[in-house]
Amino acid sequence: WRPALRRPPPAPDPSSASPDFVHMLQEGSIARLSGLQSQPLLNGVTVKVVKYQSLKQRYVVTFPSGERGRATFKPENLLPLNSIVPARVEVSIGASIDLTEDLPRVDASVGASIDLT
Repeated sequence: WRPALRRPPPAPDPSSASPDFVHMLQEGSIARLSGLQSQPLLNGVTVKVVKYQSLKQRYVVTFPSGERGRATFKPENLLPLNSIVPARVEVSIGASIDLTEDLPRVDASVGASIDLT
């Protein structure tokens, strides 16, 4: 008898993902435009997210400098600026069970540390 080898499921492809998978910027988020090919002069411009249009899978944004009105962009063309992404996250979980007493006693602990540097 040999155990069957199973391959892990493939990672989701962001281009075919549901809007909820890609939708990460919230209303009011600040982002920088990036990777635009049809309007390369807008790359690097800062925008503010108004809302996400799930049917079109685009973000509606405004230009805080006021030089343009609203526009829509694909999620992959917006780099979040006001998001904090931790450099390192450590989580520890511990548990012990004491069976020497009449009633078993369970002690559990959870700890976490986040490095933002």
